[in-house]
Amino acid sequence: MESRKPDALLVGVTGTPGVGKSYFSKRLRDKLSSAGIAAEIIEINDIVDSENAYGGTDEFGSRIIKPAVLKRSMKKAVGKKGVCIVVGHLLPETGLKPNICIVLRQSLPVLERRLERRRYAKAKIRENLLAEAYDDIGVRIKGKCGETYEAESDGEKKRLMSYLVGVASGKKPKRPKSIDIDKFVELERLILDGNKLGF
Repeated sequence: MESRKPDALLVGVTGTPGVGKSYFSKRLRDKLSSAGIAAEIIEINDIVDSENAYGGTDEFGSRIIKPAVLKRSMKKAVGKKGVCIVVGHLLPETGLKPNICIVLRQSLPVLERRLERRRYAKAKIRENLLAEAYDDIGVRIKGKCGETYEAESDGEKKRLMSYLVGVASGKKPKRPKSIDIDKFVELERLILDGNKLGF
């Protein structure tokens, strides 16, 4: 039987700031394109900017989201078109229910260096490392997606990309094994290693 491409496939890519969401999403779009499947990437932060879905900033300079505006704007941006990849750490707040969600994870020391390069304040780095250690976004997105997978290693990411290409091609690939990534040992090391971030 010939495979049939789905009329619409909504993929969510989320995780703590700095884990590599945009890079992963562009690679996924390229793989889909190589398989003859057009996919659109929607960055949630771009919608927040273009639709003024925030009101002021907090003490770290982070925008304070207007939930109702964000949900309305995201629903309008996504519509019901083909393959759509929605990217951002705010995915749990959008009201969207993606068919498949990928929660990207990252080593805490690597994440710390990336956020330092982005010139995040020490308190903001600490907040994001704790969120990553506790899998804050992963916990909040579960139950809001048809399928949810965590990925950290390149191998895990490649397997999920292949699975997504299979689904978008209209095939019925075997679902990948779902894993839970534990960061508490890494957090303990950061706390004991001079605790420069004030944990």
